[in-house]
Amino acid sequence: MQYLHGHINLQKKKTMKRIILILFLSLISCSETNKKQVPKCKITLATENKNKIDYNENLKVDLIIDNSNLVFSVYNYGNKNIYFVPPKIIFEILEEKKENIDENIVVKPYIKQIVVDKIYTSFIDVSKKKSIINIDSTMQRNYIAKTIDLAPKKIYRKEFELNCNKSDSGRYRILFFDKSSINDSRIIKINYPENIIVNITK
Repeated sequence: MQYLHGHINLQKKKTMKRIILILFLSLISCSETNKKQVPKCKITLATENKNKIDYNENLKVDLIIDNSNLVFSVYNYGNKNIYFVPPKIIFEILEEKKENIDENIVVKPYIKQIVVDKIYTSFIDVSKKKSIINIDSTMQRNYIAKTIDLAPKKIYRKEFELNCNKSDSGRYRILFFDKSSINDSRIIKINYPENIIVNITK
């Protein structure tokens, strides 16, 4: 009888261990599922129409998203040096539909923004060697218009390290601010489009 009682207790302990193990595995499974369901922050680039960047015949201007960073580059594939002033790139949030708000209620407007951790400016030569000439972590507050002397077969590259998680979700129009007061006849004028959009999705 004592043996039978002990055997029953042993079976109960084994059953309880199995139940605890099943519950533990279920919790892990639920946790992993929830992790998979959390959407990742995404940065994409889009255009509203087919207009492209207008550039000199010896220049190739690109604007792409690479590893969640915005990359602006100018390639001189001609045989002569080219002089230009890189624009200050500004992200302007596109207006969203506003809900009906009581006019008597004063609401402090919140302006959405894209957070830029750092901006790396560099030159890339024929051998694809990159030489970083400046690192800016001031969100372009210290921007100064300067003339760039771009040698043949070289690339001028500006990489914006965008912080997706700290940025506000939304659609942002890219503005190219290049109104410099530099008086130099060698400087070429690049006409940038007004239709490039950066999308922050969370």
